[in-house]
Amino acid sequence: MNHRDPCALLPEEWEEIASIDFVRESWGLSDSSPGVELSASAHGARFGFVSGIAPGYVGDLYVIHGDSFAGPPMTFTKDAVGKIVPGPITDAA
Repeated sequence: MNHRDPCALLPEEWEEIASIDFVRESWGLSDSSPGVELSASAHGARFGFVSGIAPGYVGDLYVIHGDSFAGPPMTFTKDAVGKIVPGPITDAA
């Protein structure tokens, strides 16, 4: 598989992303199974991000977008200890 091909998010990745406060608030997720709720109303993909400038693998990049084009997608990466955290914010103007 090409490193630029998107991969489906694992259930535990949906749960970890759904546990981030602003994601929970944005989607109005419940406390019982927020990852399942999020995955039912959003599209998500994980990329093994490889930089063409700095050599090699940089880390996982997660992209989540609601089931409408009402706003820009949310991006996430992993921090130094492997926890999924909000990624760079872009202006979709």
